[in-house]
Parts: sequence; structure tokens; C-alpha cells
Amino acid sequence: MQIVRELDADGSTIPVIVVSASASSVRNEYADKPTCVVNWIDKPVDQQTLISAVLMSVQVPALTGRRLLHVDDDEDIIELVQNMLDETWEAIPAKSLAQARALLSESYYDLVILDIGLPDGSGLDLLAEIRELGYPVILFSEEDSIESTIHDFEAKLVKSYTSSAKLLKTLLDLTDAA
Repeated sequence: MQIVRELDADGSTIPVIVVSASASSVRNEYADKPTCVVNWIDKPVDQQTLISAVLMSVQVPALTGRRLLHVDDDEDIIELVQNMLDETWEAIPAKSLAQARALLSESYYDLVILDIGLPDGSGLDLLAEIRELGYPVILFSEEDSIESTIHDFEAKLVKSYTSSAKLLKTLLDLTDAA
């Protein structure tokens, strides 16, 4: 923990992930102090937790806000979602499965809004990859026939039946619960 103290004393902005058998107890010592530590992970290390922490640490400027990946090929819907978010959110659009896969491999997100109908396939084909990364998913599509018991997502909203207020409330409920 000496290195954390030294980095703090120097005002460093280098993100640190503490991996230790006693990470939880040591974290309490730093509860009231601002530190460069972005995550405290107890051993044995859960691989997904570590991957998420590393992805988050490379997004240091985004740590003050939230990021969502919006997978949809409809420009009007993308604009609607971007306009309803405040300045604490950064919405990253992906207009195809290929673009979404590339963005998922490059960055950290707090949530994914996913459409089914995409030019290069079904958005449902991304669910397993999104789940491996641990992101909550809002299925936001024109298709009302998808059974929520079959697929793994936190919310299912139909575009034609959902107001901007309902979408925003769902998004905030999911990210505030995390």
C-alpha cells in the first residue's frame, strides 16, 4: 500500500487496481481519502471483475460520467436517446453488429441499449458477448414478440409503445441499482 500512498502524495492520475487477500479491509483505511485506486479486488480474483476493472481504468476521463453503448441503426432513435441524456452520460452509437463488437472489445460501458433489427443480423446475437462483460441490457426494439423468459436482458421496451421518459427511467433505474 506504500505505492498508493506515494501516488496520492504526488497527486498522480495513474489508475490503480488493488488486488489483495485483504483488499476489502485495506479499502476501509482509504474510505475518506481521495485516491488513484479505481477498484479494490479481493483474492481469489474473479476474472470478469478484473477485466471490468481494467477496462474501467483505461477510461479514466469517463469515470466521472456514465457510458452507454447504443446498438441501433435508426438515426432518429439514436438522436432521441442522445438528446434525453444529460451531460453525465456519453452515448456511443453502434449501427451494426460488427461495429458493436468492435466497440465492446475496446471500451467499458455502464449499460447497453440493444435493438434487434440490424443491417448485418439480429442484436440478440450480441447478448452472450454482452453478458460475458457483465453489462446490463435494455432491449429496445420494434419487435414485441420476443419472450423475455427466453433471453437474458434486464428490460424489454417496444419503441412504438415507450415514451422517452419511460426509457430514461428504465436506464436510470438499471444504472443506479448497479
